[in-house]
Amino acid sequence: MLKKVGILLFQAIIPSIIVFSFMDLLTSSQKDQAMNILFIGNSYTYENDGIDQHLNALLNSSHDSRIEYRFVTRAAEGKYHLMTHWYDEETQNLFKSRRWDKVIMQEYNSGPLKTVSEFTAYAEKWEHLIKSENSSTEIYLFSTWKYSKSAGMEEKLYSAYDKLSTKIKAGVVPVGYLWKSLEGKVNLYHEDGAHPNRKGTFLTACLFYEQMFGKDVTKTKNTDVVISGGMQTKLKRWAHEFNLHSRVPLAQVTNSSSSN
Repeated sequence: MLKKVGILLFQAIIPSIIVFSFMDLLTSSQKDQAMNILFIGNSYTYENDGIDQHLNALLNSSHDSRIEYRFVTRAAEGKYHLMTHWYDEETQNLFKSRRWDKVIMQEYNSGPLKTVSEFTAYAEKWEHLIKSENSSTEIYLFSTWKYSKSAGMEEKLYSAYDKLSTKIKAGVVPVGYLWKSLEGKVNLYHEDGAHPNRKGTFLTACLFYEQMFGKDVTKTKNTDVVISGGMQTKLKRWAHEFNLHSRVPLAQVTNSSSSN
């Protein structure tokens, strides 16, 4: 048990240390060329070491010279809304700390359905702020999954994110639909029926990899020390096949600013 805890702590701490240390070693020119990626979300984003660090590990294993220098991180706290982040000093300070190339926004899971006006208003505020700092930033919306016993919820969530995407010129990453496509094949839920287990977080990172960079995640090396190699291979294949064959529109970002 202690050994397992130690591994999980290692997984949680080391990736961040590596990212920060690597950035410190870059020259000023390299830092200027670095791709900066920010996730804004809550526990759905940070569980199991975070989607951001799983994505960073996948990118690191791909050895793509186009994204050789990068900084991937998150502003994510439990039960946070986009509104909460808007008024959070730490989130704002992190956002102002660098020029972001890609920003991913995730509302608390049922927010797009229960607090529609708040969700829309603060997503638009974030879009305006993001574009005012860097008009070429790509914005993505993280369309989450249903609660395990709420049939059809992922479809309603996607519809809400898709509607918002037309207002703020963002791409929608249909994670909920990917999860739905794998029902009966693999359990992606934590025992609470809401949060992701480690496989769920890893799979989600695989889809972000495919949709944000247009690359085949099955060509990356295994990057997780907890999930078995065989399972990582399956999760990557499922994400890739979904990305190739799904009828759900894939994430596409238009860099032109929206009118407010």
